Amino acid sequence: MKRNRRPMKQKKKSLCVFWLICFLCLAVGIGGYGLYRHVETARNQREDEALRAGMNQPGIAKGWNWKAKTVSVPRQQLFKGELILVNAQHAYHFPAQETVVSVYENKNTAYKVSNTSIRLLPKTIERLNQMLQAFEAKTGIHEVMVTSGYRSQEKQQAVLDEKAEKQGITEARRWAASPGYSEHHTGFAVDFGIYTDSGRSLAYTGAGDYAFLNRTAYRYGFIVRYAQEKSDITGIDDEPWHFRYVGVPHAYIMRQKNLCLEEYIDYVRAFSPTNRLRIQDDENFAYEIYFVSAQNEESTAVQVPVALPYRISGNNVDGFIVTVELGKSKTAS
Repeated sequence: MKRNRRPMKQKKKSLCVFWLICFLCLAVGIGGYGLYRHVETARNQREDEALRAGMNQPGIAKGWNWKAKTVSVPRQQLFKGELILVNAQHAYHFPAQETVVSVYENKNTAYKVSNTSIRLLPKTIERLNQMLQAFEAKTGIHEVMVTSGYRSQEKQQAVLDEKAEKQGITEARRWAASPGYSEHHTGFAVDFGIYTDSGRSLAYTGAGDYAFLNRTAYRYGFIVRYAQEKSDITGIDDEPWHFRYVGVPHAYIMRQKNLCLEEYIDYVRAFSPTNRLRIQDDENFAYEIYFVSAQNEESTAVQVPVALPYRISGNNVDGFIVTVELGKSKTAS
């Protein structure tokens, strides 16, 4: 019997050592992850503070320092472009033919799509691919799922009816717009969900690791369209899953100044062709932005640069927003 005691004691001792090592590894892992999250949170806070403080605060460009020409912009353009405002007061003007394309057929491997019928405008998909690829590279997460994109009037009516049946029409209108007044008609709006590799479908809240995506979407021209603090202006309750493409640098300015799209449309009206808004984003690309009121005639004369790239977007309300690309700043450090 004595011969069997030593091996038994050694076995117990080895087992204790094994569990001690496991405990220490777990403790180190938890501590390391906690330290990582603490450092990451502090870094994110510094980024937000720097952005809000205005590392590249918008300035005013007076007069012309580039050669200008005049182009004639048809009135129909008032209802087109990445900066059109679509809400309960401003209906979407449906074109004769939609140009949205399949997300599934044009996506990369950084995210998922809930079904093959979801469509968006090509530019929206291009920047969506860039944004989610960068997110996957940063976090290793590829579980974001596109759950909704372009909607026809009939589809929007079905969405509203479904919510009204479950919640009542008053509550439903807090989350879904009436047909004809939804951003989903534009091809610029996209909703996210989460679909895990293990097959679980979860709501997208923009929390945890996904907070990085919501916080940095502006770099790719996206905004989180509906925030709780702006619900009295937008008319829609908090939707951290609803992203809207407005283009760079507009998303940068809206993020920096904490403006929703309604507020930004008002903000830009203060700038004219001879009193332009000049902005340098956090990648040191410089832009100038200004507003031109739409005339009551069939077209509006708009001054634009001769030799610089520019975009003209209607605001779906009363005028055109011109974005001039000045290029990479020569004074960038």
